[in-house]
Amino acid sequence: MIECPKNQFNSSGDELVVASTPAVSLGDTQSINGALLDLRLLTSSELGLVLWDYHRLSHTITKADCILALGGPDLRVAEHAAGLYNSGMAPLVVCTGGIAHSDDLLATGWDIPEAEVFAQTIQKLGVPRSAILVEPRASNTSENIRFSWALLSERQAEISSIIIAVKPHMERRAFATCQAAWPGVNPIMASQQVSFAEYPTERISENTVINLMVGDLQRIWIYGEKGFQIKQEVPRQVLRAFDELVKRGYSRHLVHGSAMSPGLQA
Repeated sequence: MIECPKNQFNSSGDELVVASTPAVSLGDTQSINGALLDLRLLTSSELGLVLWDYHRLSHTITKADCILALGGPDLRVAEHAAGLYNSGMAPLVVCTGGIAHSDDLLATGWDIPEAEVFAQTIQKLGVPRSAILVEPRASNTSENIRFSWALLSERQAEISSIIIAVKPHMERRAFATCQAAWPGVNPIMASQQVSFAEYPTERISENTVINLMVGDLQRIWIYGEKGFQIKQEVPRQVLRAFDELVKRGYSRHLVHGSAMSPGLQA
């Protein structure tokens, strides 16, 4: 079996333990940490699972001052945010996201801001309109965080902890971005509890998910170097899986003209 390290964090983002969880079966092939492992033996789904396990943080959800729902084409994020509110995890939900994507993998097809669609979805699920704030201008993750912080500051809301509702494979990057863009706040990542195999839908295919994870992994080191987010350690086996997926054409969400995985290119 390949065993993929999965970091566990407390609500402050402190690493507690590195656990090994079974990922994919390779029969007699060596561990993915082994120097002789030929990644060409893995399917793209198996390589995608390596990235999926890295991107997820599996924070323990505790009560916070507000829930921040990051907009996008997956309304399950809004549904999860509503569930958190209805469970009493926070008294306020901020929906953030503008009309930022029209011709890429994150395109929604909506003619109103993502935040507005999320707010409508959350309200239908029982969250009162008085408990929802809408930030309709953000066009990227950093702006999601910074503009929401500004909106809450304008309302003189005292915020020391937030639950950020995101797609499962966006947990790590959203956490790293929040740590840089909103200093002093304690971010807790929250996403639906679903496996990589269960996550794709008719609208969001596995191919799309893998492309998004490849692009987000590249952004982890690019944006870390630029200071847009705090730097994250990327295990060697994750970088190798990234390189192999790029070779197979999973490049639709890459930042072209920027660095591929550091030090591992052929």
